Amino acid sequence: MLKNPFRTGDKVLASRLENGEDHEPGTVIDAYELLIGAESKPMVVVEFEDGERRYLIGGAPNVLPAPAAEQETAGEEAADGEAEGAPAEAEPETVDVEDAGGTAPQSPEPGEG
Repeated sequence: MLKNPFRTGDKVLASRLENGEDHEPGTVIDAYELLIGAESKPMVVVEFEDGERRYLIGGAPNVLPAPAAEQETAGEEAADGEAEGAPAEAEPETVDVEDAGGTAPQSPEPGEG
């Protein structure tokens, strides 16, 4: 059985027409093995920069790993975005209902309702 060389999130250069030419940058949004009888083919879903998604056979000549420089730049941008933006897991703000001028919700008494 063939092993899929790509994983979700990988940056790749892919040929939309599956002719091995005119590669464009994209991101793997799904990677799986297509099983047909005893055969298996590595498959990927690539999202191109214009938003189009294509199902492609996951391997050369149609799908190639992006050059290392592009992958490093993408990793640095993600790290910068995390440092500048809000924390990934922000704690929910708690408000004391009585301090806010409201009343706390009342539970129904047993036997009511």
